[in-house]
Amino acid sequence: MERMCRLEIYNLHEDLKMSNASGAADYTEFQSRLRELGGDQLDLARIRQCVADVTYCQIATVTPGWRKKLQRHVIEPLEKIKLAVIVVDFQNDFVDGSLSLKAGDSGENPDDAVGPINTLLAEQEIDLVVYTFDWHPENHISFFDHRHDEDRQLAAEERDREPALFDCVSFAKPSCKQVLYPSHCVQNSDGAKLDSRIRVVENAEMIYKGTDVLTDSYSAFFDNAKQGRTHLEEALRAKDINALLVCGLAYDICVAATLKDAAELGFLAAAVADCCKGFSQDGITKAHNDFEKLSIPRMCLEDAQKVARRQAIPTEWILNLIAQAGTATD
Repeated sequence: MERMCRLEIYNLHEDLKMSNASGAADYTEFQSRLRELGGDQLDLARIRQCVADVTYCQIATVTPGWRKKLQRHVIEPLEKIKLAVIVVDFQNDFVDGSLSLKAGDSGENPDDAVGPINTLLAEQEIDLVVYTFDWHPENHISFFDHRHDEDRQLAAEERDREPALFDCVSFAKPSCKQVLYPSHCVQNSDGAKLDSRIRVVENAEMIYKGTDVLTDSYSAFFDNAKQGRTHLEEALRAKDINALLVCGLAYDICVAATLKDAAELGFLAAAVADCCKGFSQDGITKAHNDFEKLSIPRMCLEDAQKVARRQAIPTEWILNLIAQAGTATD
């Protein structure tokens, strides 16, 4: 009996060694393909740990079943990347007009983003370019001068004080919180036009947001109440776009909101830092922290060009795909 038990233990150890060897080979194959697709800048240690955390396999090994799953949900989407560049709200009023970023405390100048944006838009491998526009009615709820209009009512706690520009106030009608800005990007006004220095790409998609009088819209996907949506997601899905490089104004407001919604919708998304400028330093810091939590990378123009040319893939995109593979039911 004792001899049989020892034999069973020996066989179990041998099976485990064979399994680990096979699993290591499968993982090496997976990692090699990632390096072919993603370039030398990939953080392979983070990827290895993420795979182990998601699959519960020994570090740097995968079972045959997980290898197939990683192929389907990580490798294949990366092999079939279709990329859009989204230029968020690069409009006259945000550059030199009534709500110029130059008036913020970030010290950032939108003029400095014009050249990098045009350089990125010149990349030939981009599958779709999207321009978004704040497109407000003249009495929009975000406009300070219209805070007392008859179709809206400040909450009781706001009536004993006189709000100032850039205060966040509570409305009872409609029920919402709203930052009060100078009037900006009024529909069909010069201030709402795209900055004339920005390259306009043929067959680009135009997205207009903030068109409802009583609802603001920072994100290019949804209004702030998440009750209404633009046609951006539909336009991206129609062209099988799965990856987004996002740039424009303001980094800490509309760019940040667009990126967070993109990530929640399952797109691989990244901010191109050289092509973005922000309004407030506190807002920029918050955006950085939010992006880190959501594994949304920030990259320089040079790295964005490599992504556009399919020469590189951000490590964060791979981590997000691995996490999605972990929740897939197939």
